[in-house]
Amino acid sequence: NIRSMVEAAKSAGARVVVCSILPVTDALATPGNPQLVRTTKRPPGVILEVNALLRRMAEEEGISFVDLHQALADDKGFLPAALTVDGLHLKPEGYAVISPIVLSAIQSGRKG
Repeated sequence: NIRSMVEAAKSAGARVVVCSILPVTDALATPGNPQLVRTTKRPPGVILEVNALLRRMAEEEGISFVDLHQALADDKGFLPAALTVDGLHLKPEGYAVISPIVLSAIQSGRKG
């Protein structure tokens, strides 16, 4: 469980940063590639609910929370097709968006 991992890292004196779950997209799915439908197993509403729980847990634990979902999602809440290879995993362009955000959070994050 994530809280147990956070507590263990904090007790070891680590700088702990919890990141949100990334958005997904079905934009790359085609009739010939139905396995690229990502929202069936990862419904956007559930992703948002889990992210809210992660944010609340981070606040309760006094650690940093980084909302990468917000940083990547388009205006409809999906991962832009240009940033993903398969609707789930990022291309280098996607990592270019989140890398400086995560690095900044690690550098300025609160220690446990």
